[in-house]
Amino acid sequence: MASARGLAIDAVTFRRQQRLIIDGVDCTVPAGSLGALVGPNGSGKSTLLHLVAGLEPAESGRVFLDGSTLAGLPRKERARRVSLVQQHLDSETDITVADAVMLARLPHLTALASPGRDDHRIVAQALGRVGASSLAERGFQTLSGGERQRVLLARALAQQPTLLLLDEPTNHLDVAAQLDALA
Repeated sequence: MASARGLAIDAVTFRRQQRLIIDGVDCTVPAGSLGALVGPNGSGKSTLLHLVAGLEPAESGRVFLDGSTLAGLPRKERARRVSLVQQHLDSETDITVADAVMLARLPHLTALASPGRDDHRIVAQALGRVGASSLAERGFQTLSGGERQRVLLARALAQQPTLLLLDEPTNHLDVAAQLDALA
């Protein structure tokens, strides 16, 4: 089922504590297109996104990105190619918004390298795209839920992934910000 370009999910199954959560899911999303998971709360949408992102291993089945199995990719390569914006992300560490977004550039850096001019430009552009440039010097922990969500979207964009996974990306956003995020 491996697709030449795009995402292909082939017979993915997952259990948590002996309870079947994902049962043989097949899905194809061609490169350059938008796909959506729709279902009621508790139906396994977030779990499937976690499986695709490689945060949890599937019991069976495989996930392909551009013809390669994601599980077979080295961790750093997978981090370059796949980004997941989760529904909720709490941080104990109070870093600035700019530094939180800069974390997305780590998979693109060599060992012990510092972010360069291009990395700073990419971070600034990502913050601008989500309307969060004015938040750059604020502490991440001081942000409202909607501000945090915009920063998490900026971080995902700054990662420049091949595959962008969004788990309820408009969570905590007001209507105007929801429309901006979807655009």
